[in-house]
Amino acid sequence: MNNWFVNSADVEQAFLHCDLHKTIYMQQPAGLEEDGNKVWRLKKGLYCLSQASRLFFKHLEARLKEFGFVAATSDECVFILQRGTSVLIFCTVVNNILQVGNDPELLQEVFACLCKFYTVTDDWPVT
Repeated sequence: MNNWFVNSADVEQAFLHCDLHKTIYMQQPAGLEEDGNKVWRLKKGLYCLSQASRLFFKHLEARLKEFGFVAATSDECVFILQRGTSVLIFCTVVNNILQVGNDPELLQEVFACLCKFYTVTDDWPVT
């Protein structure tokens, strides 16, 4: 893949971007107890919730589709953006992102768009 560029990134605190659609309560963490046996109602996803990864994926998927990406038919975690001769393949696993494309300006444009929604750590470039 000559003249292709690879970028790796990580979305920080990814699960806090997702509103929960179900009512979920949790016990207070050790050391943060207030008034004995109270429980907390969660409004956002947390790392330990089984549905948190899926909620974040749906949030990210919506942002990517707004930008013009199309989901690959072979893998729901792979998205493709094509503009003329420029191609960008976007892969995600939970909050880890890998972008592969033949146009570095398009990679930067997509990265800048992601930064509008999330705090993203850029590991550019991958070698």
